[in-house]
Amino acid sequence: MDPNHLTQKSQEALHDAQTKALRFGHTEVDGEHLLLALLDQAEGIAPRLLAQAGADLLNDAWGGTDPLLAEVAARHGIGLVCSHAGGLPPRTRPHRPAYRDVMREVTAYVTDYAERAVVSGVSPSAILVDPAHDFGKNTWQSLEITRRLDELTGTGWPVLVAVADKDFIGETLAISGSISGALPVDQRAEGTIATLAVCAWLGARVFRVHNVRAARAALTAVAELRSSARTRRT
Repeated sequence: MDPNHLTQKSQEALHDAQTKALRFGHTEVDGEHLLLALLDQAEGIAPRLLAQAGADLLNDAWGGTDPLLAEVAARHGIGLVCSHAGGLPPRTRPHRPAYRDVMREVTAYVTDYAERAVVSGVSPSAILVDPAHDFGKNTWQSLEITRRLDELTGTGWPVLVAVADKDFIGETLAISGSISGALPVDQRAEGTIATLAVCAWLGARVFRVHNVRAARAALTAVAELRSSARTRRT
């Protein structure tokens, strides 16, 4: 696909994709320096065009709805985020999602997806798994995933979490404050940092955030606390 032959809307989407591909954030957890270069699928743009545009990582936020993503990642030698969205089509809000055991199902799905991506040719070192809070899940289920995140990190696959300002945080804070509905996005910062800290403590390795400075400070504190705990045990 030649970018010069795209419609104006698609060219704008490609430009947005290229811009996102250049957004780098650095964080350090447990002494490992991680480079984060996330790129969501741009609507109307083929994944291979995103790869050609310079994406380092294809973020399959909707959990396998495009079966060709792994092949594209393999062909271009780039990374892939394997997510769980409960089988929902892209841009769909969940309606009464139900799971027998949400964490067990999420873990089984994303690890199977990761293993299939390896079979397709994606390097195991280029794969992240993401439980995808709020995607195909209600607030209670997203909280359960957060509490039990160590079950996913325990699989050995590096875990990415993207919880910044999400609805489950806004609804949780509203409930705790006896407020109807959910707190607006601009009032979810403290809840976001608390959730990031819990996820980091439970072993998450990569974090997609909005407030980089605050997130980095929180993650640095968690890394120091974990390091101190290990030192005392030894």
